[in-house]
Amino acid sequence: MRGLLVIAALVLVAGRSAHGRELVPDVSPGIVELRYDFAGTDLLLFGAIGGENRQDEQLDIVITLTGPKETILVRRKARVAGIWVNVDSVRVADAPGFYALAATRGLDAIVDESFLQEAGLGLAHLPLRVLDVPDAAERAAFRAGLTRNMAAVDLYQQREGGVRLLERRLFRTDIRLPSTVPAGVFLAEIRLFVDGRLTAERTLDIHVDKTGFERTVYLLATRAPLLYGVTAVFIALLSGWIAGMIAARR
Repeated sequence: MRGLLVIAALVLVAGRSAHGRELVPDVSPGIVELRYDFAGTDLLLFGAIGGENRQDEQLDIVITLTGPKETILVRRKARVAGIWVNVDSVRVADAPGFYALAATRGLDAIVDESFLQEAGLGLAHLPLRVLDVPDAAERAAFRAGLTRNMAAVDLYQQREGGVRLLERRLFRTDIRLPSTVPAGVFLAEIRLFVDGRLTAERTLDIHVDKTGFERTVYLLATRAPLLYGVTAVFIALLSGWIAGMIAARR
C-alpha cells in the first residue's frame, strides 16, 4: 500500500535577476494528497517574466525538478549459458531519486555545451558519481545504464519543447510525478536565458511526504527498524492465531 503523500510548495527561497529581468514562478496545486492507490499526477510549474520585453531577443525557459539524492545500485546483465544473469553491480552516488527537465526548445540550441556540463543540466550531464570503478568508459556505461533504467519508469524525464512561453511574458509546464515518486524535499529551478545568456533564475522547495498512518509506519520502519520488525512479527502472529481460531470454530 502506498502511503498518503503531501506535496507542499513552499515560498520562494532563493533567486537572482539581472539585466532588468525578473522571474516570478509558482507551483500548483499547492497541496496534493496522493493516496495508497495513487497512479501518478501532474505538477504544474508556471510563472511570469518581468522587465523589458524586446521582440528582437530570444527568450528561453529551462525548468528542472530534482528529488532527494541517494546512492543507487546499478546491475549489469550478461548472457551466461543462454540465460541473462547479473554479472556485475556498482553503486552510483549523488543520484537524484527523481529528475525532470523541461525547456522551451532543445538545450543545445539554448546554451553551449560547457554551460550544460557546469550546471549539470540535462540527463547527459547529471553529476552522478560511479563508485569504485577506475575506468572512465565503464563509469560512463554505468551512468548511462542508471539514466536509462530511471527513464524507463518515468523517474528521469527530459522534454525539450515542453515549456510553453505565452506572449513572451508567461510560461508553464506540466511535470509528471509517477506512482513511485520518492518522498523528500524536491528542488525546482527555473532559469531564464536571453540570447543564450543566463539572465535570471529562481528556486522553489517542494515537499513530498507521507502523512497519517502511512507516515507513522514509514517513520517507524526507517527510524526504529528493530521495533518495526518486532511489531510486524507480532501482528503477523496475532493475525494467524485469530484466523486459526475462526477456522477451528467452523
